[in-house]
Amino acid sequence: GGEWTCNSLVVAPRYYASGTQLVLWQQGTDSIACTVQDTLGSGATATVYRVTYAGKMCALKVFKDKDLTHLGQEASLMLMLSHPKSHPNVLRADFVWYEQRTNKMFFLLELVDGDDLQTWMDDERLYAGTMEQQQAKLISITDQIAGGQRHLHGLGILHQDNKPENVLMTKQGKPLLADLGVATQGTVE
Repeated sequence: GGEWTCNSLVVAPRYYASGTQLVLWQQGTDSIACTVQDTLGSGATATVYRVTYAGKMCALKVFKDKDLTHLGQEASLMLMLSHPKSHPNVLRADFVWYEQRTNKMFFLLELVDGDDLQTWMDDERLYAGTMEQQQAKLISITDQIAGGQRHLHGLGILHQDNKPENVLMTKQGKPLLADLGVATQGTVE
């Protein structure tokens, strides 16, 4: 537990315990803060936490990399795709912050509650129901993924890492494109 403020000189812990209050940004009396609920997962480059922020559940991705300069492009693209409005099939970023003193990068993201598309394929959730239900589900998911891709392409963005692990699924079966780590932005002609 406890409180950790990015503006302090305290070294950030590697992992945050449930109940930890994180102040991601503060200027005077204005701040962006969240409370850690639990850890959703940890990979080679980041740990993702379930947090509460402004009365809603979100995901907080905290990057572990020593060199975070490559994350600037991803952060910029995610914010551009999320504001002033977002697409329903592209993961929304509410806030991105780099804390220079602690060398930590934080992405405050929409919380997606249903695993990824690869998991849905592996545990056969994708194929549940009658043949007609399966076909309807596959067509709907494919159409929504294509809609997210059309949105990216309309803004001149190429995802470049399309795979089932990078499509997050809600429990209701709505897909969201995620992980823009290798995406690039060009121009739309």
